[in-house]
Amino acid sequence: MLLLLFILIAMLNPVAGQKGTGDGAGSGADAVKPKLTYRITAAKGWEKTDTLIGNSLITLIISPLEHVGDTFRENLNIVTEDVGNMEMEEYYDISLQHLNSLPELKKQGMMDTVMNGIDFRILHYTFAAETFDAEALVYFTIIKGKSYVITCGCLKGRMGYWRETFEEMIASFKVD
Repeated sequence: MLLLLFILIAMLNPVAGQKGTGDGAGSGADAVKPKLTYRITAAKGWEKTDTLIGNSLITLIISPLEHVGDTFRENLNIVTEDVGNMEMEEYYDISLQHLNSLPELKKQGMMDTVMNGIDFRILHYTFAAETFDAEALVYFTIIKGKSYVITCGCLKGRMGYWRETFEEMIASFKVD
């Protein structure tokens, strides 16, 4: 299972810049690029990057700096995983087991909802992350044997401010 920790601040190399190496890849030929199976629109001013980490293609959307000296970039990320015939309840339970490894994790609530015609289970939690306390909303869905986990992260106590922006982006989420 993919660990559901959200990416707080990441400087990741986009897939487009990768070159193939090794047997059969040719001499510097472009690597075969995995294809996203979904679309999402970033909020105005937010930066969107589709990035390959290991064999997983993820989407990372980060907020603009709010002011000089801003040390945290609110973020939304999407990871997918092939889950076969697994049902939402089982996937959610296994995901919670992984999530419980977060320091000082405090579950704030869980609810089911429908956005843009897609059924989501939403988990709200807070936890300690190195030098600050964080807050996250995680939207889980399974469509055609693939899980889509959308994690929205901000500093603890700021979700009320950022939630509408996160929900606008999630409302644009479509599976191809």
